[in-house]
Amino acid sequence: MENRFLLLFILLFTLFSCSNTDYQKIIINNSNKTISLLSPDFVIDSVSIQKFGKTEYSCSLDNKYLGTNKIIMTKDNKGYNVYTNNLKSFNCNDNNLSLTIIIRKRGATTKVTENIAMNLETNSNIQVKDYKFYPCSKKIDTLETDRSFK
Repeated sequence: MENRFLLLFILLFTLFSCSNTDYQKIIINNSNKTISLLSPDFVIDSVSIQKFGKTEYSCSLDNKYLGTNKIIMTKDNKGYNVYTNNLKSFNCNDNNLSLTIIIRKRGATTKVTENIAMNLETNSNIQVKDYKFYPCSKKIDTLETDRSFK
């Protein structure tokens, strides 16, 4: 009998101690260099592509209160600053490209720290997805942000 209460206590503690996050779906269209979110409640905060640790493409949201749920990397996106754009230098043999997408709840102004960007720390307003980027792929990928519990 005592074991049942202990088991029930552990089960209830486990259920209520983890806060679940509403993970978002991200659609990556490699051929037209478009990244979009299915939910209108989230916006793309920043996008970066790195090759061997060197940033080849980088853009981020200028005003954290605004933003959009779709970015076309080959065009200027209203409200986003492009810091580096070497997309034209990519070729089909570039297989060492990593894509990092950071999204945030619309209107949230939480600062994205290095720990949050590297998924070492979580924040309920910010979600991160790291992905291998294929510049010549015709595939459209639907992904979810990385799953972790606070």
